[in-house]
Amino acid sequence: MTTNPPISAADVLLRIVSARPALRVDDVELHSSARGLSNAALDALVELAALTETTDEAAAEAGYRQAIANDPCHIEAFSQLTSLLSRQGRHDDALELIDQAVGWCSDIASLYFFAGKVQESAGRATLAIAAFEQALDLNPALAEAHYRLGSLCEQLGEPRASAAHFRVYRRLVDENQSNLRLS
Repeated sequence: MTTNPPISAADVLLRIVSARPALRVDDVELHSSARGLSNAALDALVELAALTETTDEAAAEAGYRQAIANDPCHIEAFSQLTSLLSRQGRHDDALELIDQAVGWCSDIASLYFFAGKVQESAGRATLAIAAFEQALDLNPALAEAHYRLGSLCEQLGEPRASAAHFRVYRRLVDENQSNLRLS
């Protein structure tokens, strides 16, 4: 007899907060696939649906904060909340939240990655680079951190560093796709 793992209150809250955008994205997938669009076109439409979905940002923030209060290391809640705060221009609030989490959580590499995204969003390229590099020091397999570093290095006129990060990013993505095919 198999039993399902218990669902935490944090997971329930994230589902409630995320339920409405997921429905819209699912609708886009159904309608797009019915029309026979390519996978690339479908992916673009799903991404656009998620980005343009209207949400109650105050309710979303409260939900993410409650999820973090219930599980201080709920990485998905940190990701969503720091993104939300950053979109609102509340970069320092997002960074303060990440600083608090670094003392609690074991997945510190992801937290430094989030800090890099916030710093990048705030236009603080050198601080973003430092945060992404800290994330990679802790977990060199964070492909997205290599991509963002490559992009930042390109913007700062450092083509060799940029190319090196893009090569690592590409290798990691190819390895992940290879592993998915094998499993």
